[in-house]
Amino acid sequence: MMYIKIVLTTSVKIFDSILMSSTRFSKKRAHLLELMKAGNFNHPTALQVYERMREFYPNISMGTVYRNLKFLCEHGNIALIGNINDCERFDHNTTSHFHLVCKKCGKIVDVPVPANFTKEINNTKQYKVSSMKVLLWGECSDCMQE
Repeated sequence: MMYIKIVLTTSVKIFDSILMSSTRFSKKRAHLLELMKAGNFNHPTALQVYERMREFYPNISMGTVYRNLKFLCEHGNIALIGNINDCERFDHNTTSHFHLVCKKCGKIVDVPVPANFTKEINNTKQYKVSSMKVLLWGECSDCMQE
């Protein structure tokens, strides 16, 4: 019963977003977002999302998955992290945060934005930050303990 409630909540948000864009509602798009929000993915590639969606929709095309990922990014439902190791990566977490790519294991982890980060930049009066995307390279906590 809880799963149905989550899907309906997500579907309503997507439906509102779709109404604003004059694009028709899609069950597959709602399901794709629900998979992303479920937290089973760690910053997946489009191919990883496609493989998971095929479990539910065997005839779905890669193009459909990719178009829906782009749509959800454009409407703020998910975020595009960027191109990492020749693959675009996506994130269900749309709150402000950085990403660290581990140079040893390849894992991508969320890194909180330091307090007052944008405020300090804006205080210089040389810039006005409205959004940001920061990608860090280093070692994750698991690899640092080895």
